[in-house]
Amino acid sequence: MNPIKTVDYNSKVTCILNNLNEENVFTKFNKLLKLAPKMTELDTQGKENPLVLNSANIKFLTNNFSAFTKLESLTIHGKYDQKFDDEGAQAVAQLIRKTKCLSVVNFNHHNVTSKGVARIAKALYKNKTVEELRLKDNKIDGDGANSLAEMLYKNKKLSLLSLSGNTLVGPSYGTGALAEACKVNKILKRLDLSRCEIDNDGVDAIISMLEENRTLEGLCLIDNPLRDRIVDLVEALKTHPSMKDLNINACDIGNKGAKAVAELIETDSPLETLYLNVNGIGNNGAKRLAKSLSYNSHLKALHLNGNSIGKSGRAALYKAEGQSEHLETCEVGYKTPKPGIGEITISLVAFPILALGGGK
Repeated sequence: MNPIKTVDYNSKVTCILNNLNEENVFTKFNKLLKLAPKMTELDTQGKENPLVLNSANIKFLTNNFSAFTKLESLTIHGKYDQKFDDEGAQAVAQLIRKTKCLSVVNFNHHNVTSKGVARIAKALYKNKTVEELRLKDNKIDGDGANSLAEMLYKNKKLSLLSLSGNTLVGPSYGTGALAEACKVNKILKRLDLSRCEIDNDGVDAIISMLEENRTLEGLCLIDNPLRDRIVDLVEALKTHPSMKDLNINACDIGNKGAKAVAELIETDSPLETLYLNVNGIGNNGAKRLAKSLSYNSHLKALHLNGNSIGKSGRAALYKAEGQSEHLETCEVGYKTPKPGIGEITISLVAFPILALGGGK
């Protein structure tokens, strides 16, 4: 007997979509609608046959996302002038409502505003499948954050939320609303608010949230101006029982912040991965961090690239790494990494390593 051939519907549909144009959309329409329900993954970042956005397939998907009823993972990153808008977000919301197996939604680098996000948030109120939602680099403001906060009070499934690159401000608005929701929500494990222009009131809200939330495992605050407020943030983290991964790259914390973080490490905090890249940390801060490592039994990875650490600071860190039974990685490179390194991107388990900027 000849072996039964399996059809790669993901590649087959993607190939049709990639060759879709304004002239042939009519002839391809019925074929696409017939094959769409058999597709499980739609991905612009796929290694094999990735989706390449054009005006024709954006229009088709906007009108027909809900036809992909067996989709498990949706990753569509906008590029240049090929982006979805609020109509696309509305279509994604319809897809979330209709499919029973969608677990990952990555809708990054588009022109989705708070109006579109409100539709997605509402679709997630009672959703029982979507675990990861990434809306990086859209046009979401405080209103959109408020809509997502309202969703977090009701949703019982979402484990990862990334809003990196959107502007969220205010004590009871935007960041503040999300922080309040996280005090109640016990399901969300990873929160990415990198490059969100979080102001002082927003930092207060995050600190207040950390004092009450007991379940968050990963927090990403890259490129927000924490500066001296890192001292207060660290104080809240000293009693947090679940925080495993913290990324405060490019937050301008300096030696003072490094010393505060060292005090956190000395409490034998559950932190396993800590990103402190591009923070203006010098030899004094590095030595204080090195000293703290002997008191900790959890930290596995410490990233200090792109700081101002000289020979004596590096020597102290490398010596501490050699003496530690738990630390597996201590990076103290000269090269300044991009601020986005560390953003949540791939999995729910390895937040920091998952978090290599770009990606999914």
